[in-house]
Amino acid sequence: MKVPDTDETSKLLFLYKGNLIPLRVVLGALTWVLHDYCMYYISQPTKHSFKPQRWNVGKVLYFWIRYYTIVLLILDATRIHVFSHGGVVSETLCVVIAPFQRFVGAISLWTVEIIIQLRIYALFRCSRGVAVFNGLAFIASIAAFFWILIHNTLQRRELIRGAMHFPLPGCPTINTGLQAVQWLPATLYEVLLFWYALFKTIRGSPRVAAYGQRKPLSKVLLKDNMLYFFGVTCVLCFNNVMVAGKTRIPWFGFGPFHAALGIMTSRMMIRVLKTMAGDDVDDRLVVASLNWAQSEPRDDGVIIIGLFSL
Repeated sequence: MKVPDTDETSKLLFLYKGNLIPLRVVLGALTWVLHDYCMYYISQPTKHSFKPQRWNVGKVLYFWIRYYTIVLLILDATRIHVFSHGGVVSETLCVVIAPFQRFVGAISLWTVEIIIQLRIYALFRCSRGVAVFNGLAFIASIAAFFWILIHNTLQRRELIRGAMHFPLPGCPTINTGLQAVQWLPATLYEVLLFWYALFKTIRGSPRVAAYGQRKPLSKVLLKDNMLYFFGVTCVLCFNNVMVAGKTRIPWFGFGPFHAALGIMTSRMMIRVLKTMAGDDVDDRLVVASLNWAQSEPRDDGVIIIGLFSL
């Protein structure tokens, strides 16, 4: 969010209003996450829960993204409201907390992207070429994120120095230059993963054997991929537009961003688990193995090994 070049009073009102929005929105985001968590454990039967499942990659990732999102929102809400009291923030604290806040948020995003990578790997029949390319692109997006983060941290003190004398409820929410493109590498990578899912959907689901009238799990994966991948991509695009400050969309803070990613990813994993427990889906069919050592298809064109509920 860029500060308008006007008189001091207008700057103060602009920045003060910008700080009040995240102060209120983060509580709504935290309530949303806690409500989703409670409703899941109240309404879901045991067979649709990860708790009775054996420990595997999918279960670890599910509990990580679920509880990390809750902890992240609690810390974010605590930080924003503690900083809103006068005399708490300082120039050095605001400079240090900005990269830390973005880094802990990026951990959540990278977890989501790892889960999506595994689903793409499965849908493309354990293609090592796809896995290597996605892995290299993922590493490149992380490297670009850190480069932008370091650059922004070095410029942060000079950026906020002119606003630190204002009696604001927290650190000034100012994002200009490369500050506004912090999440662009992750967004571009997410668009790449979305196009993988779109390509697979257009080309049709992988060849699978038919078992009566039950639909193969691959079709469920393709449908979910399009829905959730598109959702994550939209969240990232909206976050970039919000940070850039080029529209009338105000800065809501990272609360809704963290909440949306955590809830969508958790729901995506629960959806597969619930579908596999249903009678209308053949849970014996998975489109690919997540075992790197066993990626050759069987004679009927189906690769069967654990999907890890991804």
